[in-house]
Amino acid sequence: MRPSVITLLVGSIASAATSVHSHGLTRALLPRANGGFCKLTASSGGEVRGVLHEGFGPTNSCAPSKGVLNAFMLFVDFADQPARGTGSDSTTALKTFFAPAADWYRTSSFNLLKFTVNVDTSKFYRLPANTSAYDSSRAPTAESHLKYIRDAVDAYLSGGGKAPSAPYDILYIVPTRNALGISTSLTTLIPIRSRSGVPFSRFGATTIGKNAYTYWQYKVINHETGHSMCLPDLYPEGGAVGQYVGGWDAMGYILATSPDYFAWNKWKLGWIDDNQVDCITDPGSTTHMVYPIEVKGVSGETKAVVVKRNNTMALVAEVRAKAGVDIAACATGVVLYTVQNADPRGKGYVRGPIRVIDTTPRSGGCDGEVLSDGTLSLEKVKSFPVPGWNVTVTVTEKLGDAYRIKIDVS
Repeated sequence: MRPSVITLLVGSIASAATSVHSHGLTRALLPRANGGFCKLTASSGGEVRGVLHEGFGPTNSCAPSKGVLNAFMLFVDFADQPARGTGSDSTTALKTFFAPAADWYRTSSFNLLKFTVNVDTSKFYRLPANTSAYDSSRAPTAESHLKYIRDAVDAYLSGGGKAPSAPYDILYIVPTRNALGISTSLTTLIPIRSRSGVPFSRFGATTIGKNAYTYWQYKVINHETGHSMCLPDLYPEGGAVGQYVGGWDAMGYILATSPDYFAWNKWKLGWIDDNQVDCITDPGSTTHMVYPIEVKGVSGETKAVVVKRNNTMALVAEVRAKAGVDIAACATGVVLYTVQNADPRGKGYVRGPIRVIDTTPRSGGCDGEVLSDGTLSLEKVKSFPVPGWNVTVTVTEKLGDAYRIKIDVS
């Protein structure tokens, strides 16, 4: 089951400026590169609305990831599948169902993001067509999804709903639990207006499907809102959701045992600063004390070590613990993964831009997940030569939940 579909994908990703290479790595033009130098840049044209990738760049098309994210949620039903309006299918119950998403963001962002959702619990707004007209399982297009969104906004306004004095950041449209015909949760990234021209949201809308009720639960909000903040999907098109990242990061697997965003994604969102990222651009041996991404820590504590190969690829080492939104983690230690900002062949967007490196192949994984959750630790795998990178990562010490690691680049 796919967690989401982005219904507006336009544009392409171009490689950033070139630089000098040595032993497969980009050689820094400065004597010592800081964390910021290891960022993979966005395309030369900056962020293109609807194109999601792992590069850093202008964020004017991204919903706020720091400060206040101001959203609006309304509930809808259909003539063929009306809301029961009682019990777990009341508007109050559905509001409660999705409420934990705000706490998830408060914890994951170290209180840097206040996720405020204004909810209209007055009633379910009846849409003009049956669920079959909006069924997202039938190869949704940007046009069909936008029709659903605009029908919902128009039903809200014509049904007594109050037009916003200023557009919200994001709009959430939640159907009755009875709407079995609305199968999948979807996100679009274009500004939303009613057909009469009323501005409703600046950074798009998410329509919730029955997969939230039957499988993904409230965390579908954290996955879909990640798209609005310009984070891409980390699972393959048509493949298993954990194929590339296993039990890590809700952008790959919503129900992952360690769903917190990767350090790279937290860096993109501004929850990790440049001074919390150690950047390696040259051959040699370096040692780093790396602290878990689930805990804020103090300024300057390293949350990730990045080995930058070139302008489109990097290797990242981070530490995961049983803490924060990862309290149910079934594996802890040093996690290694690659980040790819653009297709090196110049073809633009690449699926699976982050891929966890399996340090314990064929071990069966964690709770049956597709990719093994094997991590580097003193207790399990202590040293690991990264295939194809001329890089060896070695765990030398464990202090509490932090790990001292040595990275050798040849």
